[in-house]
Amino acid sequence: MTKSISLFAFDAENGDCLLLINNETQFSILIDSGPKSSSVTERIFNNIRAIIGNKAIDLAIVTHNDDDHIGGFKRLLKKGLMIKSYIFNHHDVINKILVNSRNKKVSIRQDIELEKVIKDKVVSLELTTSGYFNSVNYDVFNITFRSPNKDRLEDYSKWLEKEKKKKKYKGI
Repeated sequence: MTKSISLFAFDAENGDCLLLINNETQFSILIDSGPKSSSVTERIFNNIRAIIGNKAIDLAIVTHNDDDHIGGFKRLLKKGLMIKSYIFNHHDVINKILVNSRNKKVSIRQDIELEKVIKDKVVSLELTTSGYFNSVNYDVFNITFRSPNKDRLEDYSKWLEKEKKKKKYKGI
């Protein structure tokens, strides 16, 4: 029997949304969700349903909190898409990992809102001694993280704390 993986790249306009499926076990991974646009989310939801029916997604990976990656998750969940677990580098998760200047447009508000909805489903990640995240295995998928390392996470954490104090969640 040949191992076969299907990769679906959905039209998320200026965003990203990928679905990986192991064709033997039907294990599924959703990577990002596109922007919060209702028309984009509707199209993505319908495409996912056409592929997996009413089954739950086994794992979602929220790569980062730019709107075009995180924005659609809440709408997909409201529409009834079930997701069993998440790899999500939510700002509080990063602070917990660290125990203790970014110029891209990010959505801390969406980060916080999504974390409230999926809190109990977020996978705990650990750092290696070299400061990078340990790889994790799901089904036949070996997920290896290349960035960020501990130094970058610390820089991000400091930047985030300054932004929180400014109370500018929407405009960041």
